[in-house]
Amino acid sequence: MIFARLAAHHAQLRGAGHGGLLALGIPNALALGLLSALLNLVPYLGIVAAAALPMLEAIPQGSGKVGAVAVLYFLLNQLLGNVIGPIIMGRSAQLSPAAVLIALLVGLALAGVVGAILAIPLSILAKRWTERYWLRSNLYRGIKGSPAPEEEA
Repeated sequence: MIFARLAAHHAQLRGAGHGGLLALGIPNALALGLLSALLNLVPYLGIVAAAALPMLEAIPQGSGKVGAVAVLYFLLNQLLGNVIGPIIMGRSAQLSPAAVLIALLVGLALAGVVGAILAIPLSILAKRWTERYWLRSNLYRGIKGSPAPEEEA
């Protein structure tokens, strides 16, 4: 559910990136924006294909336009991946954007791509466990419970 919502928002924003292509004077900007939105649904390779096609369209206009299109898609990717994505995922998962980024970085460092994929569900699980069991416990609230059982000899 979280991935579907995130992918839909990314696709909408990538499609809106055609405004940047229009501003740069790239032909077929609307079609390239829609294609970019669809290609964004493919993880990792979608952004490469989405950026390559407008760059190919910009070749007849000179290397400056090709560079500008590359910069546009780089900025879009950074904005969506590092700002908007964690905000949307954080709202969907009821985690702060900083917690989402930290969970992803820790998961990636510990277990690579699999860790990054499992990072958000595990952090949600840890948050729920903390709220349900630890924050309600007598130990957390400082209430002394029954004494520890004595060890038998």
